[in-house]
Amino acid sequence: MPWPHGARHRSRGGDLAGAAERAIPLEMYLPVPEHRRAWAGDANVLVATAIADHDPPVAFDYRANRRVLDPERPPATR
Repeated sequence: MPWPHGARHRSRGGDLAGAAERAIPLEMYLPVPEHRRAWAGDANVLVATAIADHDPPVAFDYRANRRVLDPERPPATR
């Protein structure tokens, strides 16, 4: 999300708080046990986003390849 006009140039706390209040809620995915066990700290990782619950998440790998995930199940490992 782009910063509100001029917000990055201001240092007042109220400006930052206002921008945070206008932002959409964020969630963080914690891996399911199968993913945690399988991951070796390598590039086999996805970064994904979805706007609303049950929307198909759009994921990207480290090479910027795009994948649409199933919102009801985690993706397979490897």
